[in-house]
Amino acid sequence: KKGIDLEDFERVIIPTCTLMEATAQTDLILENTEAQHFYFLYHGNVKVSKTIEDDTADEPETEAAAKSPKAKTGDGGSSPPPSSPETRIKKMKKTKSIDLGSLGAGNYFGEISILTSTPCRATLHTETNCLLLRVAKEDFVETWCQVPGLRAQFLVRILGSSCRLEHVLDHAVLRSSFERFVESELASENLVFYYRAHKYVVEWEKRTDDENMADARFIWHQYLHQEAPEQVNLPAKMRESIIVALENPQTVDDGDGEESSEGEGDEGNPETTTADDAKVEVDGAITEPAKVDFRFPPQNLFHRASNEAFTLIEKGPFSRFKVSEEFSYLLKTVGAYEQIDRSEIKADDIKGGASEMAPPKLTEKEKHLAKGRRHSHHSAGIRAAPANSTECKPERKTPLELSPVQDPKHRRGTSVF
Repeated sequence: KKGIDLEDFERVIIPTCTLMEATAQTDLILENTEAQHFYFLYHGNVKVSKTIEDDTADEPETEAAAKSPKAKTGDGGSSPPPSSPETRIKKMKKTKSIDLGSLGAGNYFGEISILTSTPCRATLHTETNCLLLRVAKEDFVETWCQVPGLRAQFLVRILGSSCRLEHVLDHAVLRSSFERFVESELASENLVFYYRAHKYVVEWEKRTDDENMADARFIWHQYLHQEAPEQVNLPAKMRESIIVALENPQTVDDGDGEESSEGEGDEGNPETTTADDAKVEVDGAITEPAKVDFRFPPQNLFHRASNEAFTLIEKGPFSRFKVSEEFSYLLKTVGAYEQIDRSEIKADDIKGGASEMAPPKLTEKEKHLAKGRRHSHHSAGIRAAPANSTECKPERKTPLELSPVQDPKHRRGTSVF
């Protein structure tokens, strides 16, 4: 499937599957019980049915018959009046099964109950002899839902029009459509910047500090400075804090928004803290402390800016995209469920792994700083890129070229790395 690494799929996903043969009339999932397995139908047909109250089981008596003292039961006793408790209880227990249709090869089921921790909303049993792939509940949550593309497919079908921006960006088909939508509105700069900042975070650990610095300066000159070709409308102080960090390698943003110089005192200076001083004694044993990250530029350099851009996309083009005819059509295309009650289903409560394209999590201090900086949207005193800077000659890219799932190898530009 587009957007899913087939090698990982074969190595991680396939081993969790059990091939199951089922004869006709075999119950797979029962209504009002929690699913213990996820099923993928490879061959055959599965019938879907639901139990509802049967309002037509006991036709109400005519007013004349109800008042007649001669109304008798079959054994000679008097029948209870239509409004008596006995009659009401009897009617409440009258149910019937309705047919909701059949599922053919290529369909799957059980994921709603597993991911939302709710009882199944219908009964599914084989209509013919079937061949299925069966996955245990634990394997489905801990393995299948750790693949962003798969999890996005499940969430979009479950949440429907309530799905979030990160779910759309994780979903290859919806993401591509949304990218075309923002391009049609000439409002793609926030999305392109978000992709680029996300790429910086993903590739940060496997690159050298020099490579990260070159990439960070590229992002700054392409999207954040006053004359950037694809300028993102971020608060001035937020942009200023990034260039201050880039121009002062000895000054590190510690993640709470407060800059600390490596040369001030021994407490935060990796050069004046010895290995012996850093060791900790626990229960009489000397243990090595957790590794402290002193790399520069930091991995969270663009965290607040990314969150701000994500918010702008949500409130702007994404809100318009969700009410478009194209989005409604896409939900039908991916098979979003139409007949389930979503009133008690919350995206935050759904099980499974985290979204790959969700905005980076901020500390409480970062959230406070980001909120306080949104009042200012005009840059002050930030230098433009030097005309002869080799790393500051960015090549304009579109969202499709920068999409981290469509371009998993992240083609590197020679002017940046």
